[in-house]
Amino acid sequence: MSRKRVTSIDVAKAAGVSQSVVSRAFTPGAKVAAKTREHVLGVAKELGYQPSALARGLVKQDSNLVAILTKASRNPIHNQVLHQLSEGLQAIGKQSLLIQGDNESEVSQLLEAARQYQVQAVIVLSISLSSNLASEFANTGIPIILFNRYLGSSLHNNNLPTSLPKGSGYFTVACDNRHGGRIIAENFLRAGHERFAFIGGQPDTSTNQDRRLGFIEALGERNISLSYSLEQSYSYDWGREAANMIFSRSSKPDALFCANDLIALGALDALRLEHKVSVPQDVAVVGFDDIEAAGWLSYRLTTVKQPLKAMVEQSIDFIDNRLNSILEESEVQLIKGEFIERDTTLPTMPTARAKAWS
Repeated sequence: MSRKRVTSIDVAKAAGVSQSVVSRAFTPGAKVAAKTREHVLGVAKELGYQPSALARGLVKQDSNLVAILTKASRNPIHNQVLHQLSEGLQAIGKQSLLIQGDNESEVSQLLEAARQYQVQAVIVLSISLSSNLASEFANTGIPIILFNRYLGSSLHNNNLPTSLPKGSGYFTVACDNRHGGRIIAENFLRAGHERFAFIGGQPDTSTNQDRRLGFIEALGERNISLSYSLEQSYSYDWGREAANMIFSRSSKPDALFCANDLIALGALDALRLEHKVSVPQDVAVVGFDDIEAAGWLSYRLTTVKQPLKAMVEQSIDFIDNRLNSILEESEVQLIKGEFIERDTTLPTMPTARAKAWS
């Protein structure tokens, strides 16, 4: 039989005081006689009573909660970010409230749930947010931090999308995905590659668009275009499927950029196990994120490491020091990633093998 939860009413009855006195006894700085406080706390301890921090916060309209809006993800980097954000919030005396939905259509309900908990801020982690919906939510006065995503599409020419309203409190911190795409293309070109393919994730996400944009921009400066470009989802299965489609063709690329590491791992398994392609001698493969599996001996994937630590620190700093400030214009902090070279690329493409592979 489960034990009945002890309430403040039970403590008040046992201590012979009112419920409001019990509340004041547990509130630092509240006016209550020292002997009364000591008596109430003693009775509460005997009964095993603990006040609800959430309930007190809602009554005071100061919950110290920061909502993290997200959706289910199989990408290991997602859990890394959640862990680091939660730790960072705790370090500044805040608690994280995880609100998760399975699809983008639930975003409006998720935002409403966050508002009802009187959260101090909302971190949008892996959900697309329309400008109209964000503007509607901004009217509540709760700041929104966009983590590694933007409102609308990608940041073409490093300008903010025109849909971002002024004075709304939007703050974006993101990996410079466009720069990451560029450095991948530059490394391919430096090694002497000539035929390029891109396997992308979800097409309408800013991360996918910027990574692809930086890649094709750098190639375009050499008057080179993509031989293949396929986009669908950020998953291992999609990487394997897309690689099978590309390498079943007669004309094959010698350099493959995958929009994240999960895609790249699927592509690697397809190339090596199903098509018997030698990586990196026949084709170089680069991913993006630097998840733990990218460094495993069976993969040793060359990739761009996302600056997660710096991105989380920027988000926490905004919440800790700028929560009540009103941004005259929406602000984006872009942080460059690091190119991590492992065994799926070579400094120089073997010319003879490249010609034989044509």
